[in-house]
Amino acid sequence: MCVPRWYTPIAHIDADCFYASCEMVRNPGLKNKDMAVVSRIGKMVLAKSYEAKAKGIKTGMPPWEAKKLAPKIILIDADFDFYAKLSRQLFQVLKSFSPNVEERSVDEGYLDLKGLRGLYHKTFEQIGTEMQSRVYLQTGLPVSIGIANTKIISKIASDFNKPKGVKIVDGRSAERFLKEVEIGDVPGFGSNKTSMLNKFGIYKAQDLASLDFSMANSILDKAGVGIWHELNGRQVWKMEIEKKPQQTISKTASFIPSRDKDYLFSELVNNLERALSKLNKEKMLVKSVQIFLRDTDYHIAWDSIELPQYTNRFEDISRKMRESFEKLCESEETYRATGIVFTDIILKENENLAFFDNMLLNNQKTKFESIKEELNRKYGRDIITVAAKKTHRENTKDLSRLKYNWLGKAR
Repeated sequence: MCVPRWYTPIAHIDADCFYASCEMVRNPGLKNKDMAVVSRIGKMVLAKSYEAKAKGIKTGMPPWEAKKLAPKIILIDADFDFYAKLSRQLFQVLKSFSPNVEERSVDEGYLDLKGLRGLYHKTFEQIGTEMQSRVYLQTGLPVSIGIANTKIISKIASDFNKPKGVKIVDGRSAERFLKEVEIGDVPGFGSNKTSMLNKFGIYKAQDLASLDFSMANSILDKAGVGIWHELNGRQVWKMEIEKKPQQTISKTASFIPSRDKDYLFSELVNNLERALSKLNKEKMLVKSVQIFLRDTDYHIAWDSIELPQYTNRFEDISRKMRESFEKLCESEETYRATGIVFTDIILKENENLAFFDNMLLNNQKTKFESIKEELNRKYGRDIITVAAKKTHRENTKDLSRLKYNWLGKAR
């Protein structure tokens, strides 16, 4: 049977070392140097240049350790407002090629290429190369691009020859390409899943794709079966062009078990900064925040924080988060994961409406007292925090939304 080359062409665009690249746009003198972007509180490496990566610098590493590996490394505090601005510019360029763009995170997205070859009278490789060049010329950001018939293959392809790569995988070359891809490099397969698949003799992506459906269905969960279909060229995850209002934003991180409170809080700060990056990209504000700590027995303790007003400021949240963390973190307990969830979030354009709604709903005070209190809250002269500690057993369902989605990064 003749396999068609193209039937649902999709491009995955992924910015190379996004945070670090943003800083190089602002200061070109950083190019070709050991440099890293670090969190502002509870310092840790959030992103690094390829030069620093070559010397062993890893995401999550404390700066003092990075300096041991690269004594001349340049450390820069993260500026998420600036990164969100460049992210918007990146997607504006992509939308100049096609309006059918799915913004997956601040630094990656999918673009529906159907019909573009005829429109531009170019091959997909030419379109990908031009897209890459235009992004760099208009934003200064280097990107890698993968083009294939499914999201998962295009995502694998964009990562295949980073940085500044363009990889084309059509229907006829997919099998050959997947023979080169380690199963652990398939999005959605972590170390535990990879080890399990290795026991079945599955080491390459094509080994998995070659399984018959009954076998794949017997050893994989529902998401894994979806990946199996996509590796075989059958599109399971469609383009999501219409942007849905964000209901929650969550970021989690697992690490080597530790009881070091400074280290644990730095991990929580890393979660906060990644969540704020997403919040700013969506042009939203948050008022309710939940944090949790998971110990080595997988028990979860968590706290809910009500902020005085809707905000997107790191300082507003981190101060309250520290108070909650001190209540949650037990000195004799060993923890293996932290997480943060933004639940009450609104678009920035709705901020004033929410402000006046809060005043009208406060029926336990006089109109004057209500307005006075809300004005104090609005301008930061009064701070009221409500925190409610819950246990893992009481809130397992609430935390189910924290599952990692392979279609985007956990960032």
